[in-house]
Amino acid sequence: MKNLQDLTGVTSNWNMAQIIRILKEKEYNVNSEIIKGLIASTRDRRKKQKEAYEAYKASKLPIDSKEAGRDDDINNKIKNDFRGDIVDTFQGYLFGEPVSYMLKGEKNNEEYQASQETLDELARRCGFPDLDSETGKMAGICGFGARLLYVDTNSRVNMVNVRPWETVFVKDQSLEGHQFALRLYIIQVQHENNTDVFEKRWKVEWYDRDKVTYYVQNKEGDFVLDDTEPVNPSPHLLGGIPLIKFQNNSEEQSDFERVETLIDAYDRVVSYNQDEAEAFRNAYLITKGGSISDKEAKKIKNTGHMEVPENAEVEYLTKNIKDQANENLLDRLETNIYKFSKCPNYLDKEFQNASGVALLYRLLPLENKSISKERKFVKALRNQFDIIRDYLQASGRELDTSLLDFQFTRNIPVDLGSEAEATGKLKGMVSEETRLSLLSFVESPKDEMERMEKDMDNKIDLDALEGGNTGNDTGGETEE
Repeated sequence: MKNLQDLTGVTSNWNMAQIIRILKEKEYNVNSEIIKGLIASTRDRRKKQKEAYEAYKASKLPIDSKEAGRDDDINNKIKNDFRGDIVDTFQGYLFGEPVSYMLKGEKNNEEYQASQETLDELARRCGFPDLDSETGKMAGICGFGARLLYVDTNSRVNMVNVRPWETVFVKDQSLEGHQFALRLYIIQVQHENNTDVFEKRWKVEWYDRDKVTYYVQNKEGDFVLDDTEPVNPSPHLLGGIPLIKFQNNSEEQSDFERVETLIDAYDRVVSYNQDEAEAFRNAYLITKGGSISDKEAKKIKNTGHMEVPENAEVEYLTKNIKDQANENLLDRLETNIYKFSKCPNYLDKEFQNASGVALLYRLLPLENKSISKERKFVKALRNQFDIIRDYLQASGRELDTSLLDFQFTRNIPVDLGSEAEATGKLKGMVSEETRLSLLSFVESPKDEMERMEKDMDNKIDLDALEGGNTGNDTGGETEE
């Protein structure tokens, strides 16, 4: 299979600023050269994201290129999955508990109820918990996640995650509101002269605010309109660019990008240590006062038995391995990996023994980074619902996006006893709604207050009931 660079045949050296200028000159009409320029200008970024995803899966890592240092075929390539641990920790902490999609306002309002029904139907059909979790994971791996919104054959809004390295976003303030997005992926095209032969070609989906245009690469390497699409261009019916970017951070860095050199160093140290441990049993044989032929040396290696020449001395040359120095180096590397990635090492004894405020302090770096990730995610979610709002309303389904709110619940063990004790001390010092909001298991303080009031209304005062009966027995008149 040809690599992606050869497959596109792109030779353009345009950068994004030049592409934007050319788009303006052509009144925002895209052509083959612009598509090639976008592919070429983002090639390094897309390649890096693809490699990051492979690294997350513990494949195609730098340690894989390690070569044997001697002729005994000992060449360990041990992979320590710090990348996966870091990404999975952030994903579990932020998305382990599903994001809550809530509406603000009066619940008895008809508009509120209609919006709630629409939101619930979308959540069930699109599978928001899994969709959000996978988007967050991919953002942690590649620097940003990507989600495509579309109207399916049943005229329903649907959502699907797409690979970040298959996306290109064209966004600049100088475009005066014009924004574009490109999705590219490989398809199999039947050879024009041989129906049994298929060739790999790029297919491109070009999105603007109103429509999607499909292009396919021809045999010359140019991008032409795809005549296999029944309608091309085709209106996407949504109120904006339906390809959405979910940034991991403003720099669009992965969760493990800053510590990759430390992880690679850890892999090398462990692998070379294992090489030495295995080579220890193959120590060099020294003979004094005699010699051993190559054939005899091979026999000794295979059988462990030797015949010592007369008047000769035989001994093994062994190497002193500095175990403590290696362990100190590995400990330092591991500490720095977790320190600079802001990810806690849950196996650390000090972390396991921490509780209460001490535990929160150890989680503080994780929490600070998660807050930033959460804000980026909420921004993308608001954009998502603004894009689908007009279509939903046009199809008779109400969704007031101004009422939307999103709540992220950290997925950590909860000390209910400490929470109850703390909130109990605040009774009468703060509002009841504020006090209830401090309890992790209370999702909506307002709803909880309503349930508490309802419970009080339905509660029977047994003391008052007993007192009433006693009064009737002693104070009432009876007939003889």
